[in-house]
Amino acid sequence: MNDFNTKKLYSDIIFAMESLNGFVSKETLNRRKYIRYLNIVKECSENKDKINFKNNKEILAQLSNCQKCKCFNCDKECSAEGCNRCEPGGMVSQCDNKIATVYHFSDKTFQLKSNKLRSSATYKVLAIIEDIEYKEFFVVLSLGKKKYISYYYSEIGGDTFSEIKDIEDFNFAIKVFENSEVSMRG
Repeated sequence: MNDFNTKKLYSDIIFAMESLNGFVSKETLNRRKYIRYLNIVKECSENKDKINFKNNKEILAQLSNCQKCKCFNCDKECSAEGCNRCEPGGMVSQCDNKIATVYHFSDKTFQLKSNKLRSSATYKVLAIIEDIEYKEFFVVLSLGKKKYISYYYSEIGGDTFSEIKDIEDFNFAIKVFENSEVSMRG
């Protein structure tokens, strides 16, 4: 997996930084992953052997994904969790910076156990939706052709889920997902 164009990645990051200068605060800009890892990208572009270090490979893979993220060139002060919420293989596919953010993952799954059936299955994560105003998260999962939506809580001890009983929350999550680019892909 040495197909990283580190020189292009480095120049894209520098260009994004310069084009956002004056539009977003340094604090907002410094929260973005691609800014935090700029030195690693520079080192790898100057010395290709450094790409092979395990940690660098993971960082470069994520930063290559960051180039497709809506946050990469966003010129707004972020009110969503943005890069702080993202994880390997993830990116923001939609964000209005007021109501909702939709995170898309290339291959994120959860192994979930059904209390009723006493069996477990691997669910593909289609999206994680952030309700910016109420600071709530929803996860859209698929198992076969069926889709499920639940509250989502990312915690240090592990991710937890709960059933959505509030019809307004349920409708909000459905509407955001159905109007997202992620829904169109899958």
